[in-house]
Amino acid sequence: MGLCSSKKLDEELLAYIKEEALNPNRPRPSEDPEYIKPRSNAKYIRKIQQRTKEDEEAKIEREKRRRKVLVDQLKAHEAQEVSFVT
Repeated sequence: MGLCSSKKLDEELLAYIKEEALNPNRPRPSEDPEYIKPRSNAKYIRKIQQRTKEDEEAKIEREKRRRKVLVDQLKAHEAQEVSFVT
C-alpha cells in the first residue's frame, strides 16, 4: 500500500510540474477571481451580522408599533362601550 500510494503521489507531482512548465502564466489560487479570500469572507460575514442585527432591531420596532396600535384599538373599543352604555 505504501509503495503504491507513493508511486501515485510521484505521478501526481510530475503531472503538476509538467502543467506548471506548460502554463507558467496561469492564475494561481491567490490570483484566481473564483478564489474566496479570508479577508473577503470576514467582510461578507460582517455584512450578514450587521443585516441580522438590523433585522432584529426592525422586528422590535414593529412589535412596539403593533402593541401601540392594539392598545389604541382597545382604548377606542372601551370608549365606544362606555358611550353605548350611557
